[in-house]
Amino acid sequence: MKKYYFLSILMLVTLSLFSQSVQESIGLVTYRRTSLADGDMMWNGLTSLYFNNEYSIFLHNQAPKSDTLLYFKDFRSSGSTSGDSTGFPIYKMHREKKIIQKVVCRQSKKGACMVSDTFGTILWQIVSSIQKEIGGFTCEKATGHFRGRDYEAWFTSDIPITSGPFKFGGLPGLILEVHSMDQRVQFLFNSISMNTPLKYPIVAPTGGVDLNMSYSEFMKDWNIFIQKQEKELKAKGLDITISRAELIELNANN
Repeated sequence: MKKYYFLSILMLVTLSLFSQSVQESIGLVTYRRTSLADGDMMWNGLTSLYFNNEYSIFLHNQAPKSDTLLYFKDFRSSGSTSGDSTGFPIYKMHREKKIIQKVVCRQSKKGACMVSDTFGTILWQIVSSIQKEIGGFTCEKATGHFRGRDYEAWFTSDIPITSGPFKFGGLPGLILEVHSMDQRVQFLFNSISMNTPLKYPIVAPTGGVDLNMSYSEFMKDWNIFIQKQEKELKAKGLDITISRAELIELNANN
């Protein structure tokens, strides 16, 4: 079967595929994202993954572009979230096994910060005897555990890019579909293009405060902040517990 490789002429000059902000073409796969987790539902809808051999960037196309009011059905309460015009990018460095992610945060007046994370560390079990076709590509099945949930993924070795939607990756081919076994999270294939004009440079996200934290440190800091808020309320005679909305990642570690 034909395999696709994405090599840029600029590599001969700069030794880096995307050291400049404008390139001729790249790969693009889009997914339909559905999360039943209250803390993530506002990012549901169409998502995009732009990729080449070395890097990829995942965008939440339908994420709020500005501050938005939310209703958390599980808690029967309302709240608000910050928006981001770039779709809260998740930038993945394949070889370095590193992620730079834009997140909603309390440390910035604009409500967006950057944190780092690990990439491609899921211990997948490949079931090569089970295959199906997705988007015209033969895909193999893999199962793995990621931060509190068990997942089933379908990847194609015809496109030997070790990436996929959200923070998923680490398989010997592009992930075209993945869903959690509890049925609360899924990324379903929508479309793919192997020669797409670049609208978004595959570079680390900007436009937020760099916290110089890992994702796990960021979540630990958030929990400490919430606990402090609860203590201050109780000191004022208010016995209030601040609800933590469920996220795709039930914990901050693998």
